[in-house]
Amino acid sequence: MKTVKIYMVRKPSDINEVKELCRRYNAQAEEVTVTETVNLTPTWYEAVCRAPLDDYIFLSGKGGYQKVLPDY
Repeated sequence: MKTVKIYMVRKPSDINEVKELCRRYNAQAEEVTVTETVNLTPTWYEAVCRAPLDDYIFLSGKGGYQKVLPDY
C-alpha cells in the first residue's frame, strides 16, 4: 500500500476541477492510503476524464455512496 495526499474525497466534476483544487488547496491535502490501482486503457481514461461522475464497471464494489432521494 502507498500513502498519498488527496484534495477531495468525492468524485470531481471533471479533470480540470482536480487540477484546480490541487493548486488551490495544497496545504489542506489529507493523507490517504491507496489500496488498489486500476490500470485503464486510453479509451477508458479519456471517458473518466470527460465524465468522472458516471458509474464504471471497473469501480463496481469499490465503495462510494448511493444518493438517496426524498419521498414526496
